[in-house]
Amino acid sequence: MAHHAVVVTIAVALIYWNYVDGYVASPKVLHLVAPFVFGYLIGDTLFYTVGEAMQGRWEYTIHHVVGCWLIGGALSAESTEISRFLPHLLITECSTFLFGAGMVLRSTSWKTHPIISYLEISFVIMFTLTRIINLPYRIMLIWNELDEIGSAKFSFIPIMALQVFWFYKMMIVVFDKYIMQTPPSKKESSKSS
Repeated sequence: MAHHAVVVTIAVALIYWNYVDGYVASPKVLHLVAPFVFGYLIGDTLFYTVGEAMQGRWEYTIHHVVGCWLIGGALSAESTEISRFLPHLLITECSTFLFGAGMVLRSTSWKTHPIISYLEISFVIMFTLTRIINLPYRIMLIWNELDEIGSAKFSFIPIMALQVFWFYKMMIVVFDKYIMQTPPSKKESSKSS
């Protein structure tokens, strides 16, 4: 979670400076952030997503491999538009931070505390804003500029497909938990009948 906190802080600062001062991060600034993100993706892939893949959940491994492909292409970018876009990609990690905080609290004596629901709702809102609304919009704005990063341009297709896939899965849980308000015991009994 420390990685997400650092990356989101950098992204928020770069987006703020871009809108307020017209500052656009130079590719050199992004070259300092990229290895940090790349290192996280490799570590998380080796120590988390490979285990998930062995249990039949390949989406996290695919997400990380495609993310590494994208970072490799972005490191070669010199375009101002791509430099302006990358913080919008990085800020998507704020939803991951909220998700992680909820998971950590669920593993403690706070597992039934109302803060868990607030984190879950905040996660859904931030995921929707950053990954479902902002990210595709930003990709459309710079699609023609993305030729500069070569074949990594096409990494956005599986990245966005995974966002939609996770959003779909998330909406099923949200609907069941917050709209239908089905307690876990009723779900399990309905599965057995």
